[in-house]
Amino acid sequence: MLAWLKYTKDFLFELLRLDGRGEHKNQPKCSSCLKGEPQYRCRDCLGGSLFCADCIADNHRSNMFHYIEVSDPLFYS
Repeated sequence: MLAWLKYTKDFLFELLRLDGRGEHKNQPKCSSCLKGEPQYRCRDCLGGSLFCADCIADNHRSNMFHYIEVSDPLFYS
């Protein structure tokens, strides 16, 4: 346990970064169609990519119990 103490700030920073938009914070367009505004991501899918409303709905028609999260791009800029 003591070995982890020197990495406390690094882990906290990473948790906060992933709670926000992560490495996708400057993503101007949807990851799928490259047209829409990227405001949605799935917390259950891997990657954390941001999608527009149409693409996230299309991608999750068969995964209706996944947790879709809405992010406000103005809040994270």
